[in-house]
Amino acid sequence: MEQIVKFNHVTKKYKNITAINDLSFSIDSNDIVGLLGPNGAGKTTIIKLIATLTYPTNGEIYINGKVNKKKNPIISCIMEGNRSLYWKLTVKENIEFLLTLKGTDYKAKREKIEELLQEFNLISKVNELVQNLSRGMQQKLSILIALLEDSQIILLDEPTLGLDVSTLRDLEVLLPKIPSKMNKSLLITSHDMRFVEKVCNKIMVIQKGQLITEKDTDEFKNIIDTKSGTIKVKDFGGLDKELNEHKLSYEYEKETINISFESLSQFMDVLNICKDRGEIIEFNYGQLKFEDLFLEMIK
Repeated sequence: MEQIVKFNHVTKKYKNITAINDLSFSIDSNDIVGLLGPNGAGKTTIIKLIATLTYPTNGEIYINGKVNKKKNPIISCIMEGNRSLYWKLTVKENIEFLLTLKGTDYKAKREKIEELLQEFNLISKVNELVQNLSRGMQQKLSILIALLEDSQIILLDEPTLGLDVSTLRDLEVLLPKIPSKMNKSLLITSHDMRFVEKVCNKIMVIQKGQLITEKDTDEFKNIIDTKSGTIKVKDFGGLDKELNEHKLSYEYEKETINISFESLSQFMDVLNICKDRGEIIEFNYGQLKFEDLFLEMIK
């Protein structure tokens, strides 16, 4: 698959602060990549580097195989806070003005504009001032305009901040369609783990400007789908010996033992051991949450 973006040992320093440290990764055509990390990890710096809002201290960034040294028309960038819109203009005027500003002939895209306005549920708002729209509608308008530009990659910095549940669900449906329908790649920074899991096909986790892990979303889901839980048992005596033999984790709590299991087979082992040596008081059986997996990775 063709590489749209490639970071080659990129470092970015602000005076004595290293925001990005020897970072290498790539984004392929038609990828939707979720970029996760705690506050200050370097997520927004990566967006700014790709959009040439700042430049590397060391290393190279390639866009379509060429070093990225100046503003590139194949990149659209939507920063957090809807700063790309003009609030005193209507929805229609924003579309026409911003596309013209980017050198895109909006008249040749009237049919596509109409189609996207319908799909994004903004058709009834075309003559509404942007300042009167909800934050969710403003975000959808920013994404709609980016889709109409002649770009190959769209950068979305924290697109879910402040959105209502309805808009969030709309984006979860709309964004995954973009690569196949419009031949565009997306890079999304977010703190919303559920959103990233729903929308992205690849996930990167960074901390302190370094790549911690990079996996397909399905690989993350396979980890998450591992059943886990705990069982609280009243010990009749000798239970700890059996648990040790089966290499099961446990801890004492007064007159009970809390036993942990990480798979269905371990769960069945615990039930068999406790049948004669203890009384099950309580058990919790669920799935590892996406947030828990993320927190484990950045420890």
